[in-house]
Amino acid sequence: MTENTKKTLPKKWTPEEEEKLLDLVEAKKTDEEIAKELGRSVGAQCIRRSQIAVRMSKDGKPNSTVCDVCGLSEEELEKQLGIDKKKDAKKSSTSSKSKVRPDGGSSGPIQEVKDIVSRLNELVNLL
Repeated sequence: MTENTKKTLPKKWTPEEEEKLLDLVEAKKTDEEIAKELGRSVGAQCIRRSQIAVRMSKDGKPNSTVCDVCGLSEEELEKQLGIDKKKDAKKSSTSSKSKVRPDGGSSGPIQEVKDIVSRLNELVNLL
């Protein structure tokens, strides 16, 4: 690689920069204004806000507070936290019920693993 084509590592965020980022969010600045003020890209400041939000949430801060401080919607925060309300609701409604297989047997997690092992054994025998 020549000197002109070397990639530069992203600049680390300091606590002071994070504080300034959140101050600018609170002041209702646009993503572009925040990026310009901090000398960072729009993407970098958006990613950092999301990282701060996840950290605050893990520290036990209420989601509404996290959203207000970081300028995220509830949906954006849930996405960052890996929460899928529809999927979780569906999972909780089906988790208490045993699935019934076409052959009449029940299908809990242990049975599912046994079925997979059985299918793998059948495939190995075909080889």
